[in-house]
Amino acid sequence: MTTINVIILTLVFFNLIITSVLCTYAMVLHQKTRRPMNDLTQAAETDELSMLHEPARNIDDDERENTSRDDFHTSTSAPKSTEDLWHLYESIYFKPTPQSAKSGFTINREILQMLRDVLWNTKSESTLTAYIENILMWHLRTYEELLNEAASAHKRYKTLNL
Repeated sequence: MTTINVIILTLVFFNLIITSVLCTYAMVLHQKTRRPMNDLTQAAETDELSMLHEPARNIDDDERENTSRDDFHTSTSAPKSTEDLWHLYESIYFKPTPQSAKSGFTINREILQMLRDVLWNTKSESTLTAYIENILMWHLRTYEELLNEAASAHKRYKTLNL
């Protein structure tokens, strides 16, 4: 082995050590600065504000707890103040969802960061998954009839049965 090979091997070795130290430091720094996300049961126990506008509940065939469809049409009645609007928003979008039957999907990084920022800046105890699920369920329930009518041109049965 020549002297140049030994020098190159030594530089590669030190480069790997420096990279691993920096990665470890970045991970420790991230752990210290990130907002801890509580598990679903703890979030459900500590969310006192959701009691203010607790909607009526029903259990679907799959035994998932959902808000009845009529509760999603409350947005047409104008709340009295910004605080009332905020409590309504929290009760709809920051409520916990069951942990079972999860699957993965991809989302644009900028949108994902916006959703994380909303949860972080509002100090919500909700998980990101629950927040996304609540947004999607609100959308599907709001436009259920429209989506079913559009699908009826192609099918004989309803697309959504919420």
